[in-house]
Amino acid sequence: MNNLKITFLLLFILTNLKSVAQNSNAEKILGCWIFKELQFSEQVDFAEELNKNAKNTVVCFTPDGNFTNTKSGVESNKINGTYKISEDGKTIIQKSDISSENEDESAEIHSIDDKLLVFKLEFGKMVFERK
Repeated sequence: MNNLKITFLLLFILTNLKSVAQNSNAEKILGCWIFKELQFSEQVDFAEELNKNAKNTVVCFTPDGNFTNTKSGVESNKINGTYKISEDGKTIIQKSDISSENEDESAEIHSIDDKLLVFKLEFGKMVFERK
């Protein structure tokens, strides 16, 4: 009987730990982040230009599932959209007002803490710093 109680207790603890981890990325991502750099996994000729053009772009995530993406000082370059964090807390799925009708964009949340947010994409990593 003690083994059964221990098994249920372990299942309960593991289930709750999983849900805490899932919520933590959804909570940690809230607020505004400043784009710092795109780290390509392979050599790309236009990497420097792309980083220069995107530098200091601000992305803000709100609790209601909306986000804005604004190039610093350029209101006309504002992009709006919606996002959600996957059930396992490891992926962000976005749809913006410039996306194709049925096309969602997703990225793996490589790491996130109070200061840095890193998305892993097919071609490299996007690094953001908390605003």
